[in-house]
Amino acid sequence: MHLQPIEIALRLPEATNDNLESIENKVIEELCYLDCKYMINGINIDKVDKKIIYYTIEKHKNEKDYITIACSNCGAINDVPRMGKARCNYCATIVEDKIKNT
Repeated sequence: MHLQPIEIALRLPEATNDNLESIENKVIEELCYLDCKYMINGINIDKVDKKIIYYTIEKHKNEKDYITIACSNCGAINDVPRMGKARCNYCATIVEDKIKNT
């Protein structure tokens, strides 16, 4: 079952209509923490669109989870999740991996 952060947040007992967005943000924050500690595999987290990109580990085991892309606005180098988006560390422009792997 491939759940998105909002679906995970809705399943938590403390979720209400009033705090749903903050719980969704907390889910994303926790997933990012686990990912940076190499505790989960098979997903990339798109913090811009607040979604999880699932992939087959065997298909991508020889690829990095992040790629380096220059910002189209300021030219700064950014690490972007493969098949995902991130905000530029310098100017906050959305930087995106536009190459879709099959």
